[in-house]
Amino acid sequence: MKNISYPFQDENLKLEERVEDLLGRLTLEEKFRLLPGYHVWWTNAIKRLGVPKMGRSEEHTSELQSPNTI
Repeated sequence: MKNISYPFQDENLKLEERVEDLLGRLTLEEKFRLLPGYHVWWTNAIKRLGVPKMGRSEEHTSELQSPNTI
C-alpha cells in the first residue's frame, strides 16, 4: 500500500481532482521546475511534495514516466 500524504497522490480520486490539488500546492517556482529540467526530456523533482522527476520517452513523447517505470 502506498503512503498517501496528499490528495493528488490518491489514485482513487478523479484525475481532474488530483491535478487541481497538486497545482494548488505548487509554488510558482515549483511549477517552472516541472518544465523540462536538467535535460529536455526530464523534469525536476519537487521533493517537498514527493513529486519525482519525470521524463518522456523518445518513442512516446506525450507520456510522462517516473524513473522507476522506464
